[in-house]
Amino acid sequence: MTQKFALVIEYNGTNYAGFQIQKDRPTIQLEIEKALEIILKEKIRVQFAGRTDSGVHASGQVISFPSLKSPKELNAKILANSLNGVLPRDISVRCASRVQSSFHPRYSCVARKYEYLIWNHSLRSAYWNQRALWYRPKLSIEKLNQEVQTVIGTHDFASFTPARYTKKDSKITTIRQIYSAYFTSNQNCEDNGYLINFCICGNSFLHHMIRILIGTLLDWNSGHLIQGLIDVLKSRSRRVAGKTAPAEGLYLRKAYYPSGFELDPSAHCLAVWNEAEYESEKT
Repeated sequence: MTQKFALVIEYNGTNYAGFQIQKDRPTIQLEIEKALEIILKEKIRVQFAGRTDSGVHASGQVISFPSLKSPKELNAKILANSLNGVLPRDISVRCASRVQSSFHPRYSCVARKYEYLIWNHSLRSAYWNQRALWYRPKLSIEKLNQEVQTVIGTHDFASFTPARYTKKDSKITTIRQIYSAYFTSNQNCEDNGYLINFCICGNSFLHHMIRILIGTLLDWNSGHLIQGLIDVLKSRSRRVAGKTAPAEGLYLRKAYYPSGFELDPSAHCLAVWNEAEYESEKT
């Protein structure tokens, strides 16, 4: 009899070619599966909530996998501690839980939250190097928030993904629902409001969608792009949108699931999407 585990994974993606395994390239998935094989003495292939690109970070990536180990041989707490003992220092397990066999981190997921960080200062930051985009022109949080309201709701985001995904023979739909999108500034004593946070939550995202959205907003802010987001959306053309922002500022923060997947509800490992949570994300 097998048991299934779900883990929330945190990582700095700087030294990796993305999450998903690629031939002859370092990836997060490869390191996790190597660690699992050491601990469990089993060949493991994990499933995951989102395929983050090269250089993208995460504090809320969710993975799952089955194990032949019995509950007496292995529990979630021991598994998390054991994995953190063998994983590279830039990858860690934040929590672990046994879940129902029907759980799938991608297909069971009903919403995802991402964050993009911008160091908005004339001088570069050593601390935020490779963890936030360095952008010199002054940003107005108020103007950015007014403009980004355009993407909230259900829209065709064909302009915000590489053109190959919008060809007639593509099987990928470019319709997505965005629950919330907003900018804030970090006002702690070290950053003095120079660190700009962009949070976006939706049912799912197209390849490079958030990075192209950020790049478009920054090009619009600098005057390099005349069209506003509403015109870019209507065009359904990647050529009308702005540049693709660098991966270094992007973080997968949280994946949400319906309640009931965790076998031990007290574990609080999986973020549950409910009506109250949905309403808070819209505001």
